[in-house]
Amino acid sequence: MRHKLLYLLIIGLSFSCETEVDPSLDSSLNVLVIDAWLTNFDSIQHVNITRSQSYFDSQAPSKVPGASVTVRDLTDNTLYTFEEEENRYTWRGGKGATLGIIGNQYELRVELNGDIYTSRTTLNDVPPIDSISFRLEEGNSFFDDLIFGEVFATDLEGQDDTYWIKAWKNGQFLGNIDEINVAYDAAFSPDADNDGVQFIQPIRDLISPIDESRNEELLSPYSLPETLWWYGDTLIYPDSSKYAVLVDEKIYYEIDSIFQNNNVPDYLVSLPLNDDRFVAQSDTSLYVMGDSVYVEIHSISNEAYFFLNQVIIESGREGGFGALFATPLANVSTNIVAENNDNLVAGFFNIAAVSSAGNRLRSEDQVREVK
Repeated sequence: MRHKLLYLLIIGLSFSCETEVDPSLDSSLNVLVIDAWLTNFDSIQHVNITRSQSYFDSQAPSKVPGASVTVRDLTDNTLYTFEEEENRYTWRGGKGATLGIIGNQYELRVELNGDIYTSRTTLNDVPPIDSISFRLEEGNSFFDDLIFGEVFATDLEGQDDTYWIKAWKNGQFLGNIDEINVAYDAAFSPDADNDGVQFIQPIRDLISPIDESRNEELLSPYSLPETLWWYGDTLIYPDSSKYAVLVDEKIYYEIDSIFQNNNVPDYLVSLPLNDDRFVAQSDTSLYVMGDSVYVEIHSISNEAYFFLNQVIIESGREGGFGALFATPLANVSTNIVAENNDNLVAGFFNIAAVSSAGNRLRSEDQVREVK
């Protein structure tokens, strides 16, 4: 009897999920948002100050003007002043100058309309990148051959080091929510106890974007150089299983069918014909360079690590039946405090040391086969 009741309950929930709901949401609080993700890697640093928006507001938030923004080195008392620009607040240190010394503590101070907001963090060290390589996963009945990029680095000795590993494919930042790659020591969490060893494979692999074709087939994260042949205004890959089309001097590539009248959907990625990745060999062919990958490892505080994990959890929610049993939505934490009022504030402050490296897939000799 109990099993029948459970079955009827599931059926009822399934039908109830088909009801279209158009909720009327209250206006959101106008919360100040301070994003101060700084590094010692460049002479130009930015702080963004905006306000939170309603859930259905699709416009980019505009800058809050009139703030005074400084960062002070609490170890040697150096003061870095950020000047107000059109869209953000900027520190320009000049040629060769960088912000921050590893091991020193820093304080962010924002003054706005008589209100004061502060935060403190320490600039932690970062390990060098040992190498970036490529690995072949042989295809099967479910997917074709896939070439993954891998970044190799070794966690610094001493527990509780945290990192944000950022990647760019062909100069485009991999910034989707499922591409945020954070590590606690050499693994994903403090419970793993992976101190002072090489980053585990899932972290190494997350520099590889996972995309699908129109037919929901997995596309290789990285591709070797190849020659495409013109067929009218269509470029055909050598194996004839993919195409690229030229529309308005832009090439839309890795298409699994030729679209009628070159009506290419907006969601497809395109590159201009004069992009550096393309080299015209003749009137009938075009050489496409292999994909490149560039990686930065940023040292982050433990608080920043937990912040980014919260962002992943709150932003990466899937719909459907499973959403009924998901944990409730919650505000993401912040390390910024209002000093002289009870105003709500969001955002985060971190200064990172950065190591970097890059590689381009030029030939099959670079690809390591998994046996």
